[in-house]
Amino acid sequence: MLQKVVLVRRQSPDWAGLARDYRAGRTIDPRRFAPGREIVGFPQHVERLIDTWNERFSVDYFSCRAQIAELSARNVAAVAESTSFSFDERAVIVDLAARTDFLLFFHDDDDFFSGDLFERVRGAPLEVDTHVFALIRVHSELLTFVRDGCDADFIWGRRKGFDFRFQSNNYGLSSRICSEETLRAMTDHVEASRYADERGMSERIYPFIVSATVKTPCSASVLPGIANPKKFRKEIIAFAERFAQPALPPAYAWLRAPLQTMAELFRTAAGK
Repeated sequence: MLQKVVLVRRQSPDWAGLARDYRAGRTIDPRRFAPGREIVGFPQHVERLIDTWNERFSVDYFSCRAQIAELSARNVAAVAESTSFSFDERAVIVDLAARTDFLLFFHDDDDFFSGDLFERVRGAPLEVDTHVFALIRVHSELLTFVRDGCDADFIWGRRKGFDFRFQSNNYGLSSRICSEETLRAMTDHVEASRYADERGMSERIYPFIVSATVKTPCSASVLPGIANPKKFRKEIIAFAERFAQPALPPAYAWLRAPLQTMAELFRTAAGK
C-alpha cells in the first residue's frame, strides 16, 4: 500500500545566491546558471539574454527566478504525506525505496503540485511501473496535455495530445523500480519516455490533474524573445494581466495562488 509520495527536484541553479550576488554587484560566472551540456530548447549565450533583461526591467532576472523557485518550493513542501529531495540525493532515495512504498515525481524549480496529491494517488497499484496524469501547461497559450484516446476531468485552455510518453512532471514512478540507474535515466521526461519504452515498462493512465508546469517570461525556452525588448515587455505585461485572476475552479487553488503572485512579480518587473 502506498505510504507517501516523493518529490525530486531536478538539478537547478542557486537562484537565491545568484540574486544576492547580482544585487551586491559581484561578477557572476555563467557556469553557475548555464548547463554544462547542450540541452534541447536551452538558448545559446543565455548570459547575453540575461544581461538584456537586467538592463530593461525593474526586477533583475536572478531575483525573478529566485522568487518563482521559492513559490515552487513552498508549494512542494505543502503537499501532504510527501518527502522532498534534490536530484543529487539519489542514494538516499534508493535506500528509502527498499523500505517504503511510494510514487516518485520529478519536477523543475517552476513546477507545482496539488496539495492533495497523495490522496489522489494513494490507491495506485505499485506493481505498475509508471503512473501518468493529465497536465496543465501555463504559457502564452494555455494547454492541458491529455494522452490521445483518454479522458480528462478538467481542461484548462486547449486540449493537446502528449508529445512524448511523459510530459514534464506528470509521471510517477513506483518505488519498486527506483534504482540508481532508473532514477538517472528517468529524470528528464524525454529521456524517461525513451527509457520506459526500451524497458517495456507498464503504465496506468489517470484522467485527473495533479501537477502543472509554468513557462513564465523568464523560462529559458522563452527568454530568446527578449531580442525584441519592446515586444517582450508587452508579453510580460500580458502574462501579468492574464494570471492576476486566473480562471480556475476552487479545486485548483494550489495553482491559482502562485500564478497570482507571479503576475504581480512580472507586473513590477515591467514597470507597471
